[in-house]
Amino acid sequence: MVSDATPAGLRAAVRMSGLVKELKIDAGRKFLLVNRLGPGTKNAAIEAAGLKYLGQIREDEEIRKISLNGGSLLKLSSQAPALSELEKLREKLWRN
Repeated sequence: MVSDATPAGLRAAVRMSGLVKELKIDAGRKFLLVNRLGPGTKNAAIEAAGLKYLGQIREDEEIRKISLNGGSLLKLSSQAPALSELEKLREKLWRN
């Protein structure tokens, strides 16, 4: 599940996880990925969601600018912080 760190976003992720189980969808493993995480976000709310926490992608100014201008994320520089965080998450997924 991908969510932002807002209470509404986390509730939606929990509900989606419940629907997967209720509808007997074979999803294999389920994780919570929190995106657009800002500084000072309380991790307690994320932990309270009760989903297996994969990690986070912090707010990335370059992605925000590209998105606001209607550009493609394929234009994202290789130095973008979000890309290094995605690489760490990819490695974590392969280990689990």
